[in-house]
Amino acid sequence: MQGDNTTHAQTAVAAVRSETKSSPESFATPLSQLSDLRTPLMPRMTVAVDMGIIMDVTVTPAEAPPVKTTTPMMSPPAPPTITETTQTVVNATIDDKKRNQCQGINQEDLEAAEQGDPTAQNNIGDQYHYGKGVPLNFTTAMEWYRRAADQGDPRGQWSVADLYNYALGVPLDYSLAMEWHQKAAAKGYAPALCSIGDLYVNGHGVVEDYSVALKWYSKAAEQNLAEAELAIGMMYHQGLGVLVDVTTTLKWFGYAIEHADAGGWEDFIEAYINIFGLGVPKDTKIAFEWMLKSAEKGNLYGQSFVGLWYHTGVDVPQDYGKAMQWLINPATQGIASAQCLVGTMLYHGQGVPKDYAQAFQWFLKAATLGDDAAQREVGNMYHLGHGVDQDLEKAVEWLLKAAEQGQLNAQEDLGIMYYLGDDVPQDYGKAMQWLIKLATQGIESAQYLVGTMLYHGQGTLQDYAQAFQWFLKAADNEFAAAMEYVGLMYCYSIGVDQDYEQGRIWLTKAATKGRISAQLHLGVLCHEGLGGPVDFPTAFEWFLKASEQGDAVTQGKVGNMYHRGHGVDQDLEKAVEWLLKAAEQGHPNAQQELGIMYYRGDGVPKHQSQGFQWCLRAAEQGYASAQCDVGTMYNGGHGTFQSHIKAVEWFRKAAEQGHAQAQFELGVAYISFKGVARNRDEALKWDLEAAEQGDPTAQNNIGDQYHYGKGVPLNFTTAMEWYRRAADQGDPRGQWSVADLYNYALGVPLDYTLAMEWYQKAAAKGYAPAQWSIGDLYVNGQGVVKDYSMALNWYSKAAEQNHPEAEFAIGLMYLQGQGVLADEETTLKWFGYAIEHRDAGRVIAQRELGLLYLGGFGGPVDRPTAFEWYLKAAEQGDAVSQGCVGHMYHHGRGADQDLEKAVEWLMQAAEQGHPNAQQELGIMYCRGEGVPQNRSQGFQWCLRAAEQGYAHAQFDVGKMYNGGRGTFESHIKAVEWFRKAAEQGHARAQFELGFAYISSKGVARNRDEALKWVKLA
Repeated sequence: MQGDNTTHAQTAVAAVRSETKSSPESFATPLSQLSDLRTPLMPRMTVAVDMGIIMDVTVTPAEAPPVKTTTPMMSPPAPPTITETTQTVVNATIDDKKRNQCQGINQEDLEAAEQGDPTAQNNIGDQYHYGKGVPLNFTTAMEWYRRAADQGDPRGQWSVADLYNYALGVPLDYSLAMEWHQKAAAKGYAPALCSIGDLYVNGHGVVEDYSVALKWYSKAAEQNLAEAELAIGMMYHQGLGVLVDVTTTLKWFGYAIEHADAGGWEDFIEAYINIFGLGVPKDTKIAFEWMLKSAEKGNLYGQSFVGLWYHTGVDVPQDYGKAMQWLINPATQGIASAQCLVGTMLYHGQGVPKDYAQAFQWFLKAATLGDDAAQREVGNMYHLGHGVDQDLEKAVEWLLKAAEQGQLNAQEDLGIMYYLGDDVPQDYGKAMQWLIKLATQGIESAQYLVGTMLYHGQGTLQDYAQAFQWFLKAADNEFAAAMEYVGLMYCYSIGVDQDYEQGRIWLTKAATKGRISAQLHLGVLCHEGLGGPVDFPTAFEWFLKASEQGDAVTQGKVGNMYHRGHGVDQDLEKAVEWLLKAAEQGHPNAQQELGIMYYRGDGVPKHQSQGFQWCLRAAEQGYASAQCDVGTMYNGGHGTFQSHIKAVEWFRKAAEQGHAQAQFELGVAYISFKGVARNRDEALKWDLEAAEQGDPTAQNNIGDQYHYGKGVPLNFTTAMEWYRRAADQGDPRGQWSVADLYNYALGVPLDYTLAMEWYQKAAAKGYAPAQWSIGDLYVNGQGVVKDYSMALNWYSKAAEQNHPEAEFAIGLMYLQGQGVLADEETTLKWFGYAIEHRDAGRVIAQRELGLLYLGGFGGPVDRPTAFEWYLKAAEQGDAVSQGCVGHMYHHGRGADQDLEKAVEWLMQAAEQGHPNAQQELGIMYCRGEGVPQNRSQGFQWCLRAAEQGYAHAQFDVGKMYNGGRGTFESHIKAVEWFRKAAEQGHARAQFELGFAYISSKGVARNRDEALKWVKLA
């Protein structure tokens, strides 16, 4: 099971990776994390201002857009001195050591701090916190902040809390963060009041509570803290704990603009207002102009956004060079999301040479500042060994940091790593733990994977119903692989009630999105008539869509449909073309069918050796049908040397896979002593093996053997039992065979009503022979009122599937003017269709043409021409035609009389179970015509025909019993057989039965019965 589950996992993850993810966290960095540059007035932005949502784009290193060379719409100004920074990134990634040699700790601050001045201690803490003049060092920053905090300084207490809040130099600890924030807040320190509001908004260390958050923001706002005022405005904008109210939002934004220092904040807020259309029409182009003004005034957020704008090419021509120019300043000043985007550009070589090592350093800077997106990228680079030595332990460590902050992509990365066992021990439980977090947040790829795990019982109990619900959630989110699962589960009633209509709807959605396997499944539904009528043209269309994408399975199906003319005009050359594409990809079904086409010369020059080689390639892959074909070729020495031993070897391989025909052939081998020692027990075992396993094809085959007396005694009752097994499984071939036995009173009483019932079951599945048979019932008025219109309708349904008997039946209706005007041209057209459709159709056509010439339909009787057509069909093994050829040789009609040839042809037909030929052959043995006289053998042949319900033979058997010729004398047996024939309207049998009642031979004298039967005669 482990191996199977791993395969399922790989398949599921491949589906996830093949689809464009729409995770809102692809590069959804809140503005509150764009900078960790804090001042008492504007310590940081609050509430979740999502840079990705504002820009309506998602950007990650794995999905960054391609480089575009464009002319900038607006050049960045000179004041930020950004023009030199791109080279700085490439050459040094901001060499902190060299910079810090030129700068350092302010000596006055150091002296004051050492003397216990908390302001100086905080300033030195800031320098180490942000790497201003000294190397970035959160541990040293914490030491200085703690000196101030331990003296009760609220600024120091707030800074200590922030380091715990963002795990900077200390483990992430929201409880300690809250504790220190509360100490500062107790002194009325506005930034701490605002930060406590942040914790409640985000549910960090406390239960998420917008109402409590608003109270804390309001306390800070009473001191005119612009950050708190902006936060309150955003709460009203986003409807967090309050009703959405644009007027109130703008009011609080106004307060924030009024109370903020210079530095582009007014322009920034104007940009925000235009992005969201707050009181003004939404206009991202105007928003960019405001954001550019903010950036030009040195606002780090504005610069970051302008960089992102140029990076994504939203409203401005995409220009990676300008993006880097604007991003580098906020990145060097510690804005984590800007650092992350700089890392992205270096990773992909966007505007700068690709450099994994420098990209890693920038991601690491941002990740160290607590940026979850950067933490995820650091984890992935450790995982892949990009820009840093591969270190799987650190990879998991960083991905965990990001995931624990709620970074959705990191959670998915971890889930998939544990799911696949990708460089970590496979652990479905941990995989489910991470994936369920994403799934419950509406991430469609995770919903799909959770569904997959429930479906296969990976890390959880198998639960199809729950799996279906998760697949449905993902499908509703337009995830194509999940759409396919939903469709299949509806179709096959897995975890949900069967509903083919819904199944087809969902599969169509997945297929329309280019999902190859969904296109395959839709094609199969249409091809097999599952949940609707057989629809070969639509099946062909879906198969073709998938095959054009290089899918070998559907290429084989397209080739098969061109080969058979199903859903498309038959084109053997195109069939070969498509089958070859699939075969060269190693698809065994296509290899086998291509082999058969070479073997027969269909669409290619006949080449049995090449045909054998293709079948052998398929057989060596374990394809049972090809193994059976290879066995057949070895048996006959076709395309290879003859070897019954090799034949048995390949038949056995296929038979052991349950291939019914191979099992039958193996049984024959055991009976005929070809390639294996004779063993009747083994023969019987293989004949029944497939059928007993519930294979309807095998059950039908066994039924046929008993129906026609092939290898077993003729037994219609046993034939019915096997047909019913197949029919009761819904198999249309079995249903049709059951109907046929009722239709012809073979082993059961004649019952046209039951025959119609079973025919209709098979016809409802689009089974062409059943549709044709229903047409026959209407033509003959058997069990229904004779209705040529209805007959033509049913024949036409079968003919749409190129069913040759139905096509001939239509032709005969036009020939004889049954429900239509007689039309010889239309007759010939339909006969032509039948001749075109398959070898069987060609044989039937030849036979029917023989009948037309023999009967003088549409012209004078022409027995020689009739003989020619019968002979063509007979030479191809058609039993009816063989019987006709034998009959014509027997009586010298259309050919010179030749009794030996008559016996030869009648024997071929009789051995195939044809009752007319069996009866005529029996008479020839009785008379010694063309063979030495042998009445006993003659009786046996007539008896076999009589047991199939053939009235002439039943009469002959009665006569033989009456006179004791070829069998013992028995007037009782004679009456029994006369009655069977008489009940079918046989006049001579009716007379003999009447005479028996008069003469009291085999039955009590009864003048009334005698009179009744004689009158009928």
